[in-house]
Amino acid sequence: MERALPSQAFEPVKLDRSTIVRAGAGAGKTTALTEHVLDVARQFHKLHERYPRIVVTTFTKKATQELKERLVLLALQKDNDLLAFVNSSSILKISTIHGILDQYLRQYGSFLNLDPSFTVINSSMASQFARQVVRRILLNHPQKEILQSLIDDFTFKRLEKLCREYYRIKMQYPEMTPHDQSSLEKITQHHVHYLASKIDEMVRAVESEEPSPKWQDYANHMKGLSVELKRESWSQSFDFLKNLFESAPTATKTKNVTEETNEFKKDLSARLRDLFDDECYHPTSFLQFTEKFELCRSLFDAFAEEFLQLKLQMAAVEINDLELFSLKLSRDFGETAKAFSEEWDYWLIDEYQDTSPVQVELIEKLSQTRPQYV
Repeated sequence: MERALPSQAFEPVKLDRSTIVRAGAGAGKTTALTEHVLDVARQFHKLHERYPRIVVTTFTKKATQELKERLVLLALQKDNDLLAFVNSSSILKISTIHGILDQYLRQYGSFLNLDPSFTVINSSMASQFARQVVRRILLNHPQKEILQSLIDDFTFKRLEKLCREYYRIKMQYPEMTPHDQSSLEKITQHHVHYLASKIDEMVRAVESEEPSPKWQDYANHMKGLSVELKRESWSQSFDFLKNLFESAPTATKTKNVTEETNEFKKDLSARLRDLFDDECYHPTSFLQFTEKFELCRSLFDAFAEEFLQLKLQMAAVEINDLELFSLKLSRDFGETAKAFSEEWDYWLIDEYQDTSPVQVELIEKLSQTRPQYV
């Protein structure tokens, strides 16, 4: 379906089963959404002699309340018969995406052995759980002597934070694999070549502005650095390249060089400084990183599984787990997502541009082939 807003600021883009409304802030997207809810309700009621079951997701709880109030006022203005529909939370579900996921998990979380009466815990409580799990692994793991050596490289607090981050990523991407030495070299080489291209861009900018002799000397020196960075053997002469960068002539702001070019130079110098000073870019560190990660991985994998099981056992989830658990449930037990989708006739998503990739995947899985208005 396609219709214009009263402001005529934009036109909805029609898809096979959905409608996307694109417009800037203040153009009336939310106003269009509220009107669309009531239009769908009226049309659906004429065809099926019942009101549709609609999900409306918003980005914040405040937006949820404002949308409910707008719908009540609009129903009063247009059709009092729609008030019952607007006030029925069983057929018009207006909530944040996390509220929708909470309902999905309470209905079908038992497939994951999650108690439907689970509680949502704060970060402090989750941190306590995480510390318990890390301590238990360090004390009881078959490789505990090796794992305990990690304390020499990381504080316990840092280890806990890394374990929790790994758990989050592992839940999102269960098939993920770590970078090896070769892939780290390729990634760094891509970054180095990118910086070389930015050097070339900066040099062209300088030479187009009738530079002073000092700026011309600086540009010529940086040309040489760019040439060396583009060589396939750049990693074998890393220290030489660092010295070349550090020996660049001084070039300060003058009237012959624009403020834009001067800022470009300063930003590029900061990026090059990071390249040469941050050990993560140093070729001799790649093997060390991969070996260290393999050691950490034994801890991380054990933590991810035990942390998940502890949360299931305690029926306690973090706010982010509403997404992570729903993702796992919809992937491992696709029939639950299908069943949930069949409980609703239509989905409307407000502020769709603010949804994360995980939330987009979840909306697609939980709405299935149901029409969407975003």
